[in-house]
Amino acid sequence: QYTPQEIETLCRKNRLKLKHVIYYHPHPFPPSFAGAFPHTFNRIACDMEPLGYTPIGATLCSSFIAVIQK
Repeated sequence: QYTPQEIETLCRKNRLKLKHVIYYHPHPFPPSFAGAFPHTFNRIACDMEPLGYTPIGATLCSSFIAVIQK
C-alpha cells in the first residue's frame, strides 16, 4: 500500500506524472458502526462520494485511485 505522496515520488523517479488522485469508499463515521446502522452508514457514504474529488476525501475515504500519465 502506498500514500499519494509515495506514488508521486515513484512517478517522478520513473519520469511519470501523477495527474490526480480520486478518493473513494468514504466513512461517515467509524466503520465499526457500519454493522449497527448499515442502511444509514451506506446512504451517508454514498452522499459523500463527491468529496472523493476534493482534498477532504483524503481524510474521509479509505481508498484512492491514482491517475498517472506517461
